[in-house]
Amino acid sequence: MEPFLKDERISFYVSKQNEGLGKTIQKDLILLDTPYFMTLDSDDWVEPETLELLLDEMEY
Repeated sequence: MEPFLKDERISFYVSKQNEGLGKTIQKDLILLDTPYFMTLDSDDWVEPETLELLLDEMEY
């Protein structure tokens, strides 16, 4: 995870209190300054090219 933390395009924060997924996503939406975002759970897997393919489709 450390390489991602050094990437200025990626934001990371830790909630001090477990408020559930819905509340956490609501807070994320307030903090976002990007047109797109994606959530992944700890058991999710995406292929390396997945985000590029999704972005290409959204911008088509």
